[in-house]
Amino acid sequence: MLKACAPLNKYLTVNAGLASWIGTQLGHAHGSIEAMATVRKATNLLKCLPEALIMQLFEGAASGKAPIGSALFYEGEEGDGLYVIDKGLLKIVVKSPLGEERIVSILGPGAIIGELSVIDGLPRSASAVVMQDCEFRFVSRTAFSTFTAMHPNFYRELVKILSIRLREADKELAASTFLSGRGRLARVLIELAEHFGQSCSNGTVILEYKITNADLAGMAGLACESVRHVVTEWRERKLVTQTEQYHHIHDIAALKREITL
Repeated sequence: MLKACAPLNKYLTVNAGLASWIGTQLGHAHGSIEAMATVRKATNLLKCLPEALIMQLFEGAASGKAPIGSALFYEGEEGDGLYVIDKGLLKIVVKSPLGEERIVSILGPGAIIGELSVIDGLPRSASAVVMQDCEFRFVSRTAFSTFTAMHPNFYRELVKILSIRLREADKELAASTFLSGRGRLARVLIELAEHFGQSCSNGTVILEYKITNADLAGMAGLACESVRHVVTEWRERKLVTQTEQYHHIHDIAALKREITL
């Protein structure tokens, strides 16, 4: 639910990278990033653990800051620890074999990132790039291992979450596969509005984070030119306008109808 002229503190994520990882672990085929890169509610694994466990895990964690344009980690690096985001905005980016980049997550305050490499011991599956100056807390791999050894119920809870996530991933893949490019783009904007939007008295929803057409293209699995073409059409129809800083969504209902076209 959008709050009148008050930013939402929820964060969001695109589940492509996580869904692909779960599918691999359980013998399922990888879903394409283009089909699955749709903004969704928070799905990172550790966030869904009991709150008491999360609080204990990050008790005494090291604090840090990262400026816009920097990276907390890069794809292929060793997973030396995990982070919880206290302030700012990041994008999780993967590269195709041809060097093309796709945004598979956008994360804000409350998000926990980098947990997969710490859990499975494999290199980072994506890069975490700062979109807005970031403050975070960091737990090293050693501290994480000590914590899980002292809390044997941790992995029992994790298995439950993995099962739920696999079901969600299957549903998301099915839904996204049948959407047109226009529908995927509309869905991205709608869910960005639900999680990062400011609702004003005239019904307009302002996305108070700078999201470029390239970012939208990465999330919807479209070419930048395709995004520009659709956004231009929506602007002419007064569905969406774009300032130098933000997107303004003027007609959420009409945008939702675009999903079914």
